[in-house]
Amino acid sequence: VINCVGEHKNEKYFLNSNYIFVKKILKLIKLTNRCPILIHFSSCSIYQNTNNNIIYKNTKFSTKLSLYPKSKLLAEKYIISENKKKYFPCNSKS
Repeated sequence: VINCVGEHKNEKYFLNSNYIFVKKILKLIKLTNRCPILIHFSSCSIYQNTNNNIIYKNTKFSTKLSLYPKSKLLAEKYIISENKKKYFPCNSKS
């Protein structure tokens, strides 16, 4: 599953497109009890100090986020938290 969905122009749809949609994808994955690979495109705007356009594994998240990057970061954190749960079918711990 490749998630390229994202709304960055209309604030009315930020949360629905960038976060709620990801929750729905993961819910469907759980319901099918399959283990697809999920590739999720987020946004470099969630990081601080990206003036050189390079993001490293240890690049820190920005603490002052507008609504768009907040919605993208919520989705990332949700994916990570769901992957840690034992009932998630793709979790190697289950």
